[in-house]
Amino acid sequence: MTKARRLTQREILFDLDQAVDTCFAAEGKSAQFDRLSKTRSNLLRMWVET
Repeated sequence: MTKARRLTQREILFDLDQAVDTCFAAEGKSAQFDRLSKTRSNLLRMWVET
């Protein structure tokens, strides 16, 4: 994996984390919050280096 790709993935995860935090602050635990959290977890699993 290239350095540029890793940086892009980190940026995506950071933006997604911000969206999760904003969603939770506005709505609490909701269907939207759950979807965003699930997506974040799935991306982390896909991108983890073994």
